[in-house]
Amino acid sequence: MCKRLFFVHFIFAALSILAVVNAYAQPKPTLTCSIVIINATTNKPLPQASVSLTSNSDSVNTTTNNMGKAQLYISTENKYKLVVTYQGKKILQIDSIIINNSTPLVNLGTYKVNTSTNKPPPVIVYASTPIFETKDGNITYNVGETAVGNSGTATDVLKTAPLITIDAEGKVLLKGKEVKILIDEKPQELNAKQLQDLLEAMPGSSIEKIEILTNPPPQFANERGGVLNIVTKKGKTGRSLRLSTYYGTRGEEGLTAAYQYKKNRWNTQLNTGISYNNFIGNGYSNRTNKYADSVNFFNIINQNNNKNLRPNLRWNTDFDVSKLQSLNLSVNLNQNQANNTAENEYTNLNQLQTAYRISVRQVLAEQLNTSINTTVGYTLKSKSKTGVLKLTANLVNSKNKNDRNFYQAFYTGTYSPTGIDSTQQQYNTQQGYTTALRANYDKLLDSGKYFVNIGAAQITSNTQHTIETNYLKKTENKFYNNPLLSNAYTILQTISSLRAALKYRLKTNHYLTVGTSAEYTIATITLIKTNSVFKNNYLSLLPFVNYTNKLTSKTTLTLVYKKSIQRPGVQETNPAIDYTDPYNLRYGNPYLLPFTAHNVDIAVGKWNKKLFWNLSTGYNHLQNVYATIRTLVGNGITTTTYQNIKSRNEFEASIWGGYTATKNLKINTSIGYTYNQYSSYDKQVLRYRNGASFTSNINANYTPSDVLQYSVAITYNRFANPQGTVRSTVSNTISMQRKLYHKKLTINLAATDPIIQQQNKTQTEGPNFNLINENLTQTRNIRLTLAYLLNNVKPKKK
Repeated sequence: MCKRLFFVHFIFAALSILAVVNAYAQPKPTLTCSIVIINATTNKPLPQASVSLTSNSDSVNTTTNNMGKAQLYISTENKYKLVVTYQGKKILQIDSIIINNSTPLVNLGTYKVNTSTNKPPPVIVYASTPIFETKDGNITYNVGETAVGNSGTATDVLKTAPLITIDAEGKVLLKGKEVKILIDEKPQELNAKQLQDLLEAMPGSSIEKIEILTNPPPQFANERGGVLNIVTKKGKTGRSLRLSTYYGTRGEEGLTAAYQYKKNRWNTQLNTGISYNNFIGNGYSNRTNKYADSVNFFNIINQNNNKNLRPNLRWNTDFDVSKLQSLNLSVNLNQNQANNTAENEYTNLNQLQTAYRISVRQVLAEQLNTSINTTVGYTLKSKSKTGVLKLTANLVNSKNKNDRNFYQAFYTGTYSPTGIDSTQQQYNTQQGYTTALRANYDKLLDSGKYFVNIGAAQITSNTQHTIETNYLKKTENKFYNNPLLSNAYTILQTISSLRAALKYRLKTNHYLTVGTSAEYTIATITLIKTNSVFKNNYLSLLPFVNYTNKLTSKTTLTLVYKKSIQRPGVQETNPAIDYTDPYNLRYGNPYLLPFTAHNVDIAVGKWNKKLFWNLSTGYNHLQNVYATIRTLVGNGITTTTYQNIKSRNEFEASIWGGYTATKNLKINTSIGYTYNQYSSYDKQVLRYRNGASFTSNINANYTPSDVLQYSVAITYNRFANPQGTVRSTVSNTISMQRKLYHKKLTINLAATDPIIQQQNKTQTEGPNFNLINENLTQTRNIRLTLAYLLNNVKPKKK
């Protein structure tokens, strides 16, 4: 490890020197402006179009090639105007293009133009893409403009996004609530574990931007935590291939390839890769057990080693059938092959803190999780372009296997062997499918004064889970089935929904949206071993109201009310007992009920060229909310499961904003605070306590030139639960990105937690026990990423 660390430090120093020397030693770069022109009528590249770039002191001209692309080279820094003409007719004009040594290469992107009309083209004012944009309370995080987007995974990128946190269980939260995740506007019907594997495998370099929708459109208005839309890169006309590899000192390495083809009506992206990690962690827990006539103590020390191999593939194709129709097909294949080892040492102490029993338990686990997610989409636009119909079909097939072996030896309080030990095996298999059919229709009426949205959906999931537990009978050296710890069950759930919404422009800059969604749920859980069936069918009416007032061109006031429902998933309802730790058993609750929430939120946002901010405050009333509850039972064993509690009130406030200190330095930060208040019954009978959650992050990006960028991200989180809190230490990441060889080679160096490693500390207080638990995973890491881009790759001639 020391040799590896020395090697990476050497690479870091060498690259830093290379970046400085290269920045000052290179001759003054040639300033370049590029653009691609597409014929809107034929949807094909427009060749031989005249392109001129002029300023008050300079002028250059060229023509587009067969791919519709034009590049213009200049030597003078200035503000320019670009004009495109075809057959003597002006078809495009872009003003206010600033080209200087800080932005020596300006890519204007692809523009579709109409060559048949005689109307003069509108004048477009060019503006470079900022890292963060805000509109109507929603945030757009342009990941392609940051260093972290080229060095980490989608999970790493989300950790630097405003208002986004990832809790200790790996769930993605927006303002402290579970969020709906979309990829290219397509909902991902995955459970929590599958979604975690997807985000860990998805390279950040494949992401164009992340839309953080705290005020989502009507089709997702009832999502309790809002929506995250991950928009992948679609590329430009032509072909390109991007190869990337990375290595991290904490035990991670990977290789990715991204191929893109775009021409005429076709746009195809293929992303594939494989990643490997070997993470080491340790922790401890100290528990005080309180009984009617005595008090004793129970301490645990643990060490673990987690190895994961994640191959992945994503294929996405868009095809324009005509001007008004388009098709989309996307396929995601994710797999996680894991080998985990853990060793726990348990110590029982009497009330005098003297050990009287010790045991050591070893756990070997092999996992294979596979999911295939296929989505087909169809879009139809009306001839007037005021109506859009979208149909989507989604199928997810998954299979998860988790085989574990347990060996436990028992000792006296002085580590003398007692001759007693235990060997067990547990085989878990979970497989199933999810289908989703969605229809959404948007229509503008009366010159945009009315906006109508209607939709329907049906989502069906079927999961089968079997657990087989065996124990070793030492006298015969043979394994026998343990029926008390073996189980089998199925979960079948169908959600059918209808939605209607109307957005009305009351007057200039005043908008009112009202709507409702009716959802009917049929849920059936069958416990095969006991032949017992639990059914829960219910109808949910979920209204929502949104009022937006654009006080000025730079200030917006938003008032929101919505009712939402959150249904328990496989993790929460899985009745299989996880006895990795036999003194702290975990299992789901198949009789868990969904909970509903009434949410009222007020938000004010203001932005200008230098400063933007958004302040929101809200109130949530939750009924039948479920949470993880730990209970002390006999023999010093605790059980952790999910339970519905009476109610909970949440009072929340958040602020996020950004400041452009200079043209090259941009800073943004977000802070969220939520206070949980429980019912009198829960506090008196179950001894729940009110508590607060706090989330925060701050990011800074410094771009001294178009080919060099530095970024810093710092986060701190604290989550409350009915029985205590989970607190994490401060985490930070420092990144440097350098582009060479006309931006084809990208070198990224990122240091994560270089001073303090990430730790999660949990404090839990039950009616008859107190628990302090702390886990430490090796998060200190220095990652080197190399990526090379090949543009316009042409196939070899046969």
